[in-house]
Amino acid sequence: YEEINIDLANPPEWYLKRNPAGEVPGLEWVDPKTQEKHFLAESLVISDYLDDIYPEHHLQPTDPYLKAKQRILIDRFSNVYSSYIAFFCASPAMIDYMLWPWFERLSLLKEVGYVFNSEKHLPRLAQWIHEMEQLKPVKDVKVPEEITKKFMESYKHGKPQYDVE
Repeated sequence: YEEINIDLANPPEWYLKRNPAGEVPGLEWVDPKTQEKHFLAESLVISDYLDDIYPEHHLQPTDPYLKAKQRILIDRFSNVYSSYIAFFCASPAMIDYMLWPWFERLSLLKEVGYVFNSEKHLPRLAQWIHEMEQLKPVKDVKVPEEITKKFMESYKHGKPQYDVE
């Protein structure tokens, strides 16, 4: 796959043609059977699609009730940053991967003078963070902390550099 970072304050015209709302992420691919180009936007929609086309690695429960409960939790978390998370899956599931980006960068809070001590105050969350960090899919797409720091610095100065190296 090819990852292309999009400046949300100034999205390129080619991206707006594919996604007029200019939201990220976006997923574009060519159907190997029909050779047609397809495009999807929005994290949850893309995740659902990938979960469906790779059934050997299901991230969502097959039980419709549990799947619905996870969807409710994801929707609520996306709209209101809750301090409560129900970790009710035996193995990493869609909910874990949808929530992970919010927690992945907690360690960077120390850069602005805040120390997030989940081990002391939220041991269950700390354990989940530790377990997520050990997963191969998480390791494979992790942006090095130094690059994230550089991006945050550029963003703070009003000139976000989305392709920081």
